[in-house]
Amino acid sequence: MMALFERKPEKYFQFYAQVHFLTCEECLNHHGEISEDLPSIPPLHAECCCHLLEFLPAELEYYREQADRMKFRAQQELQRRRLWHE
Repeated sequence: MMALFERKPEKYFQFYAQVHFLTCEECLNHHGEISEDLPSIPPLHAECCCHLLEFLPAELEYYREQADRMKFRAQQELQRRRLWHE
């Protein structure tokens, strides 16, 4: 049951990392993450090519589907690195 005064966020944020061999593991691990507020998003560090995309609640389902694909792609890159080191 939904609370009578449940707060709905006005906007969401999705973390985007460029998935390639120069991207750090921390950023790859957060690629595709969706958050309701900026403080829960990892800080962007120096030399980082990552960014945050802001979107409206009406678009949440679409971005959740995107997030699944994004996380899969980031995990593929991390797996490729593990195999390279072996």
